[in-house]
Amino acid sequence: MNRTVRLMTAFFMLAGLVGLGIQSATAADAGQDSSDSDRAMSDTWITTKVKAELATTRNVSSTRISVNTKDGTVALTGVVSTDDEVERAVAAAEGVKGVKEVDASGLKVRAEEDDESRTVGEAVDDTWITTKVKAELASTEDLASSGISVTTEDGTVTLSGTVDNNVAKKKAVAAAESVKGVKKVKSSDLETAQ
Repeated sequence: MNRTVRLMTAFFMLAGLVGLGIQSATAADAGQDSSDSDRAMSDTWITTKVKAELATTRNVSSTRISVNTKDGTVALTGVVSTDDEVERAVAAAEGVKGVKEVDASGLKVRAEEDDESRTVGEAVDDTWITTKVKAELASTEDLASSGISVTTEDGTVTLSGTVDNNVAKKKAVAAAESVKGVKKVKSSDLETAQ
């Protein structure tokens, strides 16, 4: 069944490409600046193609990975299960024609909880989660110097403040979701400067 879902996802993404091509041709006929529309078309095409590749790549949870492309640079964000999954996702993205670079700093590996190895004094509480989320944000590329505030209540992390762009916001959410004990991440109070 998983293969069927991946194939259907790839089909619908490719069908979207056909629609984008028609839309782009119409925009060019209308006299718009072709260099801007070519770049947008190229980035849109790359994003769609990368999503299709991820959907058909074995052992990659494509539904948990967001893809954004700007000037041929693909940014992957989300939470995955293993380091191997990160490597497979990067390899799939790098294999797409037109990709200049892949930024996977927004892909985080979810920490697995090992209840048997924890002692009574090591219980995950809200203060511990807040501290770990702040540390994860500080070590995430493009977020280290950001002014993101973190609060945690009953395992629900709330992020607030301002980040540079939507990709940075997705990186912040992925960083928080990767921390052991986090049940949910709220980012509605996390604004983007752009």
